[in-house]
Amino acid sequence: MTPPRAAVPGPAVIYAALLLGCALLLTAALFGAGPLEERLAALTAGTARMAFPLFWLAFTASAWQTLVGSGFTRWLVRRRRHIGLSFAVVHFLHLGALVALHAERGEVPGPVTLAGGGTAYAPPELNGVDHVPLPVTNLLLLTCG
Repeated sequence: MTPPRAAVPGPAVIYAALLLGCALLLTAALFGAGPLEERLAALTAGTARMAFPLFWLAFTASAWQTLVGSGFTRWLVRRRRHIGLSFAVVHFLHLGALVALHAERGEVPGPVTLAGGGTAYAPPELNGVDHVPLPVTNLLLLTCG
């Protein structure tokens, strides 16, 4: 008799973990000790650190499935959409943290900041390439002579 298989976490687990992480970051930023500017800077860094692994996993899931082909990579491919949506939520929270940080400092972002970082939040139709994420397109534009 074979033992029962362990339950594989589904979208609800992904979203619950995401909400818990975001709630902890927001709580620390809003109610933590220290100056508001430092708390907003920590929130900005925290959301960036949360977003990058989500983006990386969603973007490379099918490549890992091709290279490794394990149960985890199959799970990643099946849940890629949910991981990508989780990235979008955290990335939007990151935008809010950046706007709040700039407002707290009384700064207006420069044109390079808005052109480079700001286009990551623009709709894909604006860059004319539907199949390449905007941050990747931005890097390509910056590195091409």
